[in-house]
Amino acid sequence: MKFPRHDAGLYLTHNDHKSVYETIEQRYENADVAGDWVSEEQRLKAIKEDSVWEVIWFPDTPIGSYRLLACDLDVLLAAALEVGP
Repeated sequence: MKFPRHDAGLYLTHNDHKSVYETIEQRYENADVAGDWVSEEQRLKAIKEDSVWEVIWFPDTPIGSYRLLACDLDVLLAAALEVGP
């Protein structure tokens, strides 16, 4: 399993919405994260299966970060490797 370069940290979570008793829509459909889905297909699949992976990483410093969401871990990590510097 490969992760994107992260000199300042990387956080991988699965089903974080369940820890606060929210649906995927409630947790991830606000303006701050709505554009972080790998694809519309992955968003719809996550909602249908009630399963979402989230990766947040800081490639250089603790200030600049990237975030991606997907239903499938392999799809998420493949997309993360294509993002950033």
